[in-house]
Formats: sequence, structure tokens, C-alpha cells
Amino acid sequence: MRIRDLRPSKPLLRLTALCIGLSGILVNFNPRSQAAFAKEKVHQWQKGMLTDVSSRDASRLIDGTSYEKLFWTYTIDDGTYIWKLQRDTRRHDTPLDVTVNTKVDFAIDGHGAFLKDEGGKEHSLSVQTKILKLAQ
Repeated sequence: MRIRDLRPSKPLLRLTALCIGLSGILVNFNPRSQAAFAKEKVHQWQKGMLTDVSSRDASRLIDGTSYEKLFWTYTIDDGTYIWKLQRDTRRHDTPLDVTVNTKVDFAIDGHGAFLKDEGGKEHSLSVQTKILKLAQ
């Protein structure tokens, strides 16, 4: 058997190229694939008063190596609820660029949350506590 005999014929190559092209067209016209690739998550932004920023250290020792984390908690009052949002960082990371006792933009998405800093950059956090404010 010669190497020339192992190469695909021109009609087979054309058919392969046609199938690859058609599969690309089908992916482009499939609404599910477009939604998966083109749709970006839109957050429901709301305003709230940033009432407190606090931090706590945590460390653990695994196989003789110490791992340190710093947890930042951002407390936001939206008028109905008080939200405690947490951001996990490494020891050398800095807190978000936000000012206490000012209005901030934030979004809640299940157990996750997003907070915009003073430059408008979005940061991902987790919801730690949701407290209902009682009518007075």
C-alpha cells in the first residue's frame, strides 16, 4: 500500500468541508446556541446605603503550609432589607474602592451578589445575611 492511496480523494475533501460549513451555519441559526454564547447576564441593579465595611482573617494549615484569607463584609441598607455581602480575598488584596455612608449600586442574584465600586467596576460577592427591616 502506497502513501498516495491513504490520502482522501478530492470529492471526500469537498464533502467534509461542506459538512463543516453546514454545522457552522446550524450553530449560528440555533437560538439555544446563540443564547448560550451571545447573551450576557443582565443584573437588576438597585441603590442602597453602604453602612459598614468590616474584615476578618482566617487561616488554615494544610500539610505544613499556611493559607491565609481575608474576608470583607459590606453592609448595605436598601430601605426594605439589610444585606451583608462578603468578598473573599487573599491576604495582600485591598478592599473595594467604596465610601461608607454613601449610596452604592448592587445586585442580588440568588446567593450571589454584585457591587459597583466608585469607578463603576463590578465585583462579585456572596450573600451572607438578608435581614428584613421592621416597620417602626
